[in-house]
Amino acid sequence: MRWGSELTFIDDFRESLNQIILIHAYKGNDGYQDTYEEGRSYPCRFYNVSSKIIKSDNIVAISTTQIHLDGEVEVSERDKVTLEDGSNPMILKVQKVPELDSEGCYKIIIFT
Repeated sequence: MRWGSELTFIDDFRESLNQIILIHAYKGNDGYQDTYEEGRSYPCRFYNVSSKIIKSDNIVAISTTQIHLDGEVEVSERDKVTLEDGSNPMILKVQKVPELDSEGCYKIIIFT
């Protein structure tokens, strides 16, 4: 945070999102495979961090990458992501980080 400015911690976080991710919303299953909407691009920040997580189905998994996004982005564990290198890692978990002084969402973390 810059001293003497009107920027907030959230503004500083948003400025740090200097990478791009495509999020393809889950559409359904056509009987053969899952289908997805056309990808929408969002600013994000990648962190190569190995960590043990508990997925929504209570299974323990090892995540190798965290993708941090603005809290207003809509994403679910059924969606598909495309990274800048063209890869499509499986989404293991989506975590919403709440704002400290309100009921909003400060940021989203995708664990892959």
